[in-house]
Amino acid sequence: MNVVVSNAAKIAVTGLPDEDRRRVHAWFDRLKNWPTDQAVRKNSTRLLPEEEPSVYVLRSTSDVRIFFTVDGDEITVVDVARKDSLKTVKAGDHRRE
Repeated sequence: MNVVVSNAAKIAVTGLPDEDRRRVHAWFDRLKNWPTDQAVRKNSTRLLPEEEPSVYVLRSTSDVRIFFTVDGDEITVVDVARKDSLKTVKAGDHRRE
């Protein structure tokens, strides 16, 4: 499969520590084998089952989450976020400047 990384995801990856960045790039490579890689599929959850293209979140082996869509033979990584950042958003702990 073809994997495309959005600009937002590229920017998010640059803000990660070196080890997390290396792991995220390894997961990007594994996404190419989406149809057959059981580890990738097992660690991914479809967020909106009724939406097309399908939106998934991949729980990597660290606290990094990779958000991507699957549309035919193309996977688009739309964003990358740390688990603690998602908890902050969920808790509503974001402030407007």
